[in-house]
Parts: sequence; structure tokens; C-alpha cells
Amino acid sequence: MHGNLGCHVEERKALLEFKAYVNSNGKNAHHFLPSWVDKQIDCCLWERVTCSNITRHVVHLSLGSLLSSHHENILPLNISIFQPFMELRLLNLSTNGIWIEDGHKRSRGMLKLKQLETLDLSYNNFTNSSLHSLSALTSLKNLNLRMNNLEGHFPVRELSVLENLESLDLEDNMLEGSLTLQDFKHVTKLSKLEYLDLGGNRFTNKDIVMCLGALPSLKFVNLNGNSMGGPLTDHDLQALSKLSKLEYLNLGGNKFKNKDIVRCLGFLPSLKSLNLTGNSMEGFLSDEDLKTLTRLEVLDLSMNNLVGNIPSSVAELTSLKAISLAGNYFNDTLPAGICELNGLEELDLAYNSLEGIIPPCLYNMTTLRFIDLSHNHFDGTLNFSSLANLNKLEMIILTCDGNKLKTDAEYVDQIPLFQLRVLKLSHCNLESIPKFLRHQYRLQAIDLSHNNLSGTFPTWLAENNTGLEFLNLRSNSFSGQFYPSTNSMRNLQWIDVSSNELSGKLQDDIGKIFLNAKLMNLSNNQFEGNLPNSICVNGMLEGLDLSNNNFSGEIPKELFSSCTNLKLLVLSHNKFHGEIFSTNSSSLKNLQLRDNQFTGNLLFLSNIFDQVAAMDVLDVSNNKFEGQIPSSIFNLNWIGILALGNNLFEGEFPCKGRKPLKVDYLDISYNFLRGPLPYCFQSDYLKQLHVEGNRFSGPIPSPLLNFSTLRVLNLKHNHLVGNIPFSINGTHELLSLRILLLGDNSLDGAIPELVCRLKNISIMDLSNNFFSGPLPSCLYNISWGNVDITSISLSQECLGAFTPPPDYEVDRHLLTNPVFLTNFEFPKMEVEVDFITKNRLNFYKGNPLDLMSGLDLSCNNLSGEIPPALGRLTSIHALNLSHNQLVGSIPISFSELAQIESLDLSYNGLIGKIPSELGNLNFLQVFDVAHNNLSGEIPQATQFSTFNQSSFEGNPLLCGMQVKKNCSNSEPPPDPNINVHADESEGKWYEFDSVAFYACFGATYVVIFLASMTVLYINPLWRRRWFLFIDKFIDSCC
Repeated sequence: MHGNLGCHVEERKALLEFKAYVNSNGKNAHHFLPSWVDKQIDCCLWERVTCSNITRHVVHLSLGSLLSSHHENILPLNISIFQPFMELRLLNLSTNGIWIEDGHKRSRGMLKLKQLETLDLSYNNFTNSSLHSLSALTSLKNLNLRMNNLEGHFPVRELSVLENLESLDLEDNMLEGSLTLQDFKHVTKLSKLEYLDLGGNRFTNKDIVMCLGALPSLKFVNLNGNSMGGPLTDHDLQALSKLSKLEYLNLGGNKFKNKDIVRCLGFLPSLKSLNLTGNSMEGFLSDEDLKTLTRLEVLDLSMNNLVGNIPSSVAELTSLKAISLAGNYFNDTLPAGICELNGLEELDLAYNSLEGIIPPCLYNMTTLRFIDLSHNHFDGTLNFSSLANLNKLEMIILTCDGNKLKTDAEYVDQIPLFQLRVLKLSHCNLESIPKFLRHQYRLQAIDLSHNNLSGTFPTWLAENNTGLEFLNLRSNSFSGQFYPSTNSMRNLQWIDVSSNELSGKLQDDIGKIFLNAKLMNLSNNQFEGNLPNSICVNGMLEGLDLSNNNFSGEIPKELFSSCTNLKLLVLSHNKFHGEIFSTNSSSLKNLQLRDNQFTGNLLFLSNIFDQVAAMDVLDVSNNKFEGQIPSSIFNLNWIGILALGNNLFEGEFPCKGRKPLKVDYLDISYNFLRGPLPYCFQSDYLKQLHVEGNRFSGPIPSPLLNFSTLRVLNLKHNHLVGNIPFSINGTHELLSLRILLLGDNSLDGAIPELVCRLKNISIMDLSNNFFSGPLPSCLYNISWGNVDITSISLSQECLGAFTPPPDYEVDRHLLTNPVFLTNFEFPKMEVEVDFITKNRLNFYKGNPLDLMSGLDLSCNNLSGEIPPALGRLTSIHALNLSHNQLVGSIPISFSELAQIESLDLSYNGLIGKIPSELGNLNFLQVFDVAHNNLSGEIPQATQFSTFNQSSFEGNPLLCGMQVKKNCSNSEPPPDPNINVHADESEGKWYEFDSVAFYACFGATYVVIFLASMTVLYINPLWRRRWFLFIDKFIDSCC
């Protein structure tokens, strides 16, 4: 059928064949293409189809986004489907994930498309072999292959046959390498090319820059995000000089460190936009560097290492409409010459060290649309009453953190001339919401986070601005119930009211109120009650953080069944209980259920493990989960944090017959796990292993001590036996190890001297074992915290949301880099280590953990003398050698332990005097030498006067005020004239009724015993901790 009767039959059949292809990939094509049916004969009336009014042939086909992501496993497309479309001029197949099985055999499918001018294949899976199918499209003017699987050398030979190309987009592929002389000859055939985008590839050689000289028609060039570097040579500049029509040049995200490139590119006669962001350019930006750029309209030098003043010659760039100097090290005051740029629309000076006041002339720049002065050292006041006269202003970004700058925004009553799209006033000490916001009606994004705002939740912000998509009120003092109005919040996509004082229950229809919400953060408030079933009624939610509240009840099934796009779910630190039966989220990357009262097993996770290739965080610790750890966890290609500690899991860790698990952080501590110690982990991934408080038995597997990335190894409180299986190769691999905790086991043998090769150790606990033999004298080879921890810091460890939800992006008009408004600040997993020091159990995390150092060898069978070389542990804070069989004297070299805070040598066989030099240890807070055979006078230094008698008891030959024994004379015998016996005839004050006493005591004992047994019966976690304590008590020598 054709002519006036409808479209051509062959084309109609081809369209129905394509619809069938969509269906064959598991998608409901009828949902996207409802009119593509046999009943509708004229395919020219179908959606996504445009026909010629004269010939009725199809001329435009817009078939993008019918299949999902380009990452999915899509069936190959038979490109011959498009053979019948003789007059097709535009074909859009973008964002479908399609690919061609064999580029050569299928190439004839495109041969007849002689009139095709625009072909969009972006966001698919085409490879280099697919390019052959394009070779006959000689009329093609616009080709988009962005975000495909092209790799290797720039395919200039395959593309050179398309001599009519005007636009070529190959951004975000995997192209690399350099160009040969023959390649340069092919490039010359693309003489009509005006638009070239090679950004986001892997080019390292700047041969590409020289290649541009062979394309004289170029107006737009994007080479952003490659790895090109080095200075521009005369040959490079000569090639670029031929680009007389070039208007836009983006060399950002490369390695052009020499700032001279700014001046060198100024000679391009038509250049209007120059982007050199993120090149690590260094040095001072001089007046000479800018003088050649007088024709520029857009200049982006952000995210470099430029220093010094902003050159005053910036005033000579009279054509500038947008300038970004953000993310450098510019200092001193802002030059008044900025104000002479009469056409300036966008000004970004964030993240520098600029100081002084804001030039008053800035308020007269009536063309300004965007201004960002965040993260500098300005002082004075940003005068909103003057900014109110800038009628074109659309975006104000100001984070006052680091600034002495104040703002009068909250006091300005006048109605401003502008209508803002974006307002960010963060960390600005605001105590009330700026009054001028009452007169704003077009706001798209509002960020008033980290201020001192109080009162009830301001629903009027969304009511006045019906197009509001982003609202961040994090870290303020809003209080009362959270009752947003039903109609005003429907367009919100990002909402963060975390770290306030909001309370009460959530509305039952909360999901309908935030109908289009993608990210919602209500954490760190005082919310309570059950979680409404409607929380994810729209199915669009990607991130939800409800942590640190008082929510209770069971998790509604709808949260997992409806939230199919959920990537992040944080419910930690609440009072949720019950079992979780199933999940239906194929996108979940971050699940945190820590510190609740969930019960049941982890079988609900099997669904996730089967559908998700990798997870960032899975934290179910501190609950009441039970059963065995599911073996399906090994289906994951990688998991960043796996925290299962403090539950009721039992059985063995499911290593048998499994490939090594790629995990960065594993915590299975304080469960009832048994069997051999697991070591089925990828050795170049595991950074921390916490298995303490279980029932693992047998020897320590030697492969576990060969993990090159391991920083924390915590095996305490188990039933491990044998020696420490260090090897020369193993200790070489363990150079990153910072913390080694093997205490409370049944390990024996000598402490191997190879332990001294672990140079970066800061905390080591080998206490409560059966180690014997002498103390290693080489322990001074270990740094004990005296090391540059920049690369092995525990407080800066990458633990937490590795793939955080995307920031909210706002596009600017001229500067190509969008504004990112930080939204979610999800809680990070902090490393926590317990270590006995100063006679008590202390918990260390964050920066204190990086600063702490200690060695605990107590409660073993170590013998021999204390090596004087231990005095060289000058950085150690705690040393415990108690409850051993050490003999000899206390080394005088201990006086060199300059940082020591706790020194315990009690319960040994030490003899001799306490060295008086120890009185110079200014930081010493705990000193214990009780129950030895020491003699002589206790040092009378100021530091020793703070220690009580218990530190020295059990040494009968010691004397001094601490033991109340005079050293100058021996203690006199008792006076025989003193009657030590009391007159039996006198009444005794301590007399009591023994029957009544024993009856009360017995009754009290029974009550306490029954109450304790009841608590242990009801609470399995406490019961487990009690049994663990008993085990430790039995095994301990202390």
C-alpha cells in the first residue's frame, strides 16, 4: 500500500519485525508502540514514525530507549530489517543496548539507505566490526556512536569513506593509541567535518591534536577526559593554526600541566570557548597568559593547581560571558577588574583561597545569571539587598564554610527583581529562612543545609515553587511533626531533612506525597512508629535512608516488592523487628540494617545475590538473624563491606567448593560459627577481617597471612591452636598490616622473629595464649605508629557507600560542567578495635585509631629477660608484658619510651630496682609492677607519686611512700605492751543476728539468680556473651 492510501507494505512489515525483535528481548513493545498493530494499516500514523507527504515513504524513525540499558544482555539485531526504507533520512536507535553479530555479513542491511543523513547509535554495544556496515552510507552527515564498545585505534580508515560527515560523536568508548602517517592521509578525506567529539576515551598521545589540522572545517572539538599530556610543540601549534573556524575547544581532563598552553591557544582566530579544566596546570597565571584571549566568550580553568593572584588583565577579556577559576589556589583579593566584564553571565570562583571583601561593584553586574563564591576566605558581608537588583540572576551558590563571610539574606525584606532557579546557602549560620524566598516562585533547587534554622518544616517552600525538584535542609534544628502537604511535593526528586529534630509518625500516604522521589533522607531525627506501606508506591525510589530514628514494627513487604529500582536502603539504628521474607530489587547495591531486632535467616538475600553482580555494602550486624550464612553470597563478583557480626549465625563459613570471595571488609564476629578459620577470599582485595568471638578452631591457615592488602586481622576470642605460621614471603606480603589481634586463643610455640618484619604494625595483641620462649629483641623494627599513614590510614579507609546516589545536577548556560548539589551524606562504616590499655578495655575508631599504638603479650608463658632493645619502641603508647615468667631487671632503656602511657610488668619474676630514669616518662599514666621480686626505693619523681599502692604490691622488698614503707629504717617490731585483744566483756559493735542475715542473703541470692537466668533465656545475644565470658575466664590465666 502506498501513495494516498498509506505507507509502503515492505516498510510496514519491517517495522512489525522490529517490534517483534523488541518483544524477543523480554520487553513489552506494545507499551511503547501501541499503535504498531495489524489493525492500523497506515504505518505513517504510528508513533515514532514520520513519512514523506509526497511519496509516503518513511523518512524519520525514532526508535531510541525501547530496550533498557546498554549493559543488558540484548539479542543481536539483524540490521537487514532496515533494507526497505529507501528514503530514510534519520534513524535513531540510541539507548537500546543493541549489537550486530557479524559486521561483515550484516553490512548489506544498510547498503540501500542511500539518503540517510543522521544515524544515532549511541548507548549501545556496537564494536569495531560493526563499522563495516556503515561504509555504504555515503550521504551520512551526522553519526553518533557515543557510549559503545569501540576500542583500539581511532577507526579513521573505516570512517574516511563517509566523506560527507559533518558531525562525529565517539565519546565514552575505549579508543586509544596513536595515529600512523597512513591514518593522517585518511583523515584528510573528512574535510567537511565540523563537529568532532572524542571525549572520554583513552588517548595518551597528542598525535590527535596534530590530526585536527587536517580537518579545516572543524568548529567544535571535544577531547575531554583522555590522558594526553606534554607541552604543545611548534608542529602541534602549526597544525592547530589551520583551524581558522574552530569556535569550541575542550581539552579538559588531560595532563597538559604547562600553563603556557593557555597563551598558545589564544591565537586561534575564531575561538570562543576554551575548556582546560582538570589538567593539573601549575604556577602563576600572568597577565601575558590572558592577553591573547580577548575574543573568548567562555574560559574554564577550573580544577588545576594555579596559584597567586587572579591577573588584573582579566578586565581586558571584554568578550567574556562565562569564566570559571574554581578549584585552584588563587589567593589575595578579588580584582575589581572582574566588574569591568560588562557582558559576564557566569562567574565561578569556588574552592580557592580568595580573601578580603566582595567588591561592591559586583552588585552592578546586571548581566549575571550565575555566581559561586563558595569555599574561600572572604570576609565582610554578601549583600543580598544589593543582589536583589540583578534582574537576570538565576543561580546563587554559596557555601560559607571556610569563609568569614556573612550574609544579610535573612534580613532582606525587599522584593528582588530576580526569580532564582537555584539557591544554595550552606554553612552560613542562618537562623531563619531568608525572607526574600517568600517572593520566589521558579526555584528548582534549594539547599539551606548546615545552618541554625528552626521551627516547623517549611511546607510553603514547595507550595510557592511547584517545580521544586531538590530540597536539602540537612543539619538544622527543624522540629515538630513532618507533615508535608499532599500536592506541593509531587515534583520533588531529592529531599534531605536529616539531622534535625523532626518527630512523630510518617503520614500513611507519604509515598503519594513524594510521588516522584528518587532519593529520600530522613535519618538522624526522632521519627517513630511503623513504616507506611506507601513508602515506595511509585516504584521510582533509588535511595532511602531512615537510620538513627525510633521506627519500629515490621518492614512492609511493599518496600521490597515495589521498589524495584532501589539501589540504597539504610534502616540502621532503629527498632525494627520481624523477619524479611523476600526482595524484588535487582538494583540494590547498598543495604544497611545494623542495630535493629530483625530475626529469621538471610535467605531473602539470595534473590539479590542472584540478580546483582556486585554490592557496595551489606550490613546486617547487631540483630538477631540466625541460621547459616548463605553460600549464594559467592555469586557476587565483588562486595565492598560484608558485616554480619553480633547475630546468631552458626555452622561453618560456606567456603567449601567456592571460588575466592572478592570482599574488602568482612566482619563475622560474635556469632556461633565453628570449624576451621575461613580464608576463601581474594588475596588482593581483603583489607579487614574480623572473626573474633566465635568458635573457630584448628590452626591459623598460612594463606591468610599472605594477603597483600590486609590492614586489620582480628582473630580474638576463638579456639585457635598451633603456632603463628609466618613465612618470609608472607611477611613481605603483609607490609600493609596495621592491626594484628590474636588474643584469647590457645596458640603456642615461640613468637616468631618474622613478626618484626611487619613494619607498619601499630597495635598487636597476642595475650591470653600459651606462647613461650624469649621475647623477640627485634620488635623495635616495627614502627608502632611512627610511619606516614597517608596510604595506609584506617580512619580514611574507603569503607562505606562506594557508589553513592548521584548528586543533583543543574546545567549552566555556558560553562559545560554542571553544578553538583551534594545531597545524601550516608553514614560511613568506621573501623573499631578494642584493646586493653590503662587497665581497662578501650575502643578505638576514627583518628584515635590511627594515633594509637600498643603491644599486649600478657598472660602467656614467655620467659627470659626483657631485651633492652625494647626501649627503642619510642612511639608506643601501651606495653603489657604482665602474667608471664620474665626474669631479670627492668631495662634502664625503658626510660626512652617517650610516648608510653601505660606500662604493665606485673606478675613476673623481675628483680632489682625500679630505674629512677623512668620518672622522666612524662606521659606515663598507668604503671604496674605488682607481684614481682623488686627491691629498693620506688622513684620519687612527680609522675610516680600519682601511682597507688596496688601498682607495687607483692614486692616485699620495695619501699617508699607509695607502699607506706620508710626506706631509711626497717619497720619496727610490734610493741609488746599494746594489748591487741579487746576486752571480751565489752559489747561488740559488729554483733548481728546470724539467722536473719543468712536468711536474707539466701533469699536475695535466689532472686538475683532467677532474674539472671530469665534474662539469659529471653535474650540470646546476652546469653551468648555470658558463655563467651565464661570460656574466656576458664582459658585465661589472669
